[in-house]
Amino acid sequence: MILDTNFLIDVLKNNQGAVEKLQELKQRREPMLIPPGVLYELYSGAKSEQEIKRIENELKRTELTPRVEKEAAKIRKKLSNDGKPISSVDYLIAGTARHLNEKILTKDQHFERVPEVEIEEF
Repeated sequence: MILDTNFLIDVLKNNQGAVEKLQELKQRREPMLIPPGVLYELYSGAKSEQEIKRIENELKRTELTPRVEKEAAKIRKKLSNDGKPISSVDYLIAGTARHLNEKILTKDQHFERVPEVEIEEF
């Protein structure tokens, strides 16, 4: 499962729904992956880095590989040509999900525009 920034922010804020979803993922033994760009977004908005470092140490990070970059670029071209662009970081998140054939755990519905990527809401 690819974890979007908004999910991790809600976990950090102890949002009940996000915390329950995190426990559910742990019980399912679902791999929980931090894609490229998410830590950047978390650190950009953080008041304190301590909690983010805890998340960073507990969860597996995915690598920004040429294949992920290629998938992200394909997604960007498609959505831009359709007049439905998303943010640059979200292209990397979607490219990672598509390359690894993983769902994205998010509240952002714009990921539904991305072909061949499933989302799971929390």
